[in-house]
Amino acid sequence: MGSRPIITPAQAERARRLSEVHGHRTVCELTGIASSTLSELKKRGFKSAQRGFRPVPTDWSLVAPDLTSTELQRHYRAGPSTITRWFRERPVPRPKGGPPALAIPDDLAETLAQVGQAGAAAHYGVSRSMVHVWRRKRALDLAGRSTLGWEDRYRTRLATSAGAEGLGA
Repeated sequence: MGSRPIITPAQAERARRLSEVHGHRTVCELTGIASSTLSELKKRGFKSAQRGFRPVPTDWSLVAPDLTSTELQRHYRAGPSTITRWFRERPVPRPKGGPPALAIPDDLAETLAQVGQAGAAAHYGVSRSMVHVWRRKRALDLAGRSTLGWEDRYRTRLATSAGAEGLGA
């Protein structure tokens, strides 16, 4: 089922004037209004239906800060554009970002030296990528990682292979 088009006041007035002179079917053909819509329009005295926006709920400021947009849609049974409009009409403070960042352990360097990155991740109860982030923040040596960019590595390889070819000739 599609949504019904809204009849503007100007269209309703035109349909009223035409209905004074012409029959129901002719008015429908001249205005492009469906027969059922014209019948409803006549019942309302040729006044267009005023469909307003759904107002912001009274408990909005209590509920909205704690729920995501999708959860708010489910809670209020409203669409995404309605939720967005409500945020615009009545802003509420919302938490930004995820959980607070974990503090870098003081004994990180010693733990890494003893058990490595995977062991440190298990020891601290975090992922290996988190341990890697901590290593970068503490500027700890990332063993096995080249500090050269890809261009420098490429030049080094070219120079090495050119030197090796020169020796063999």
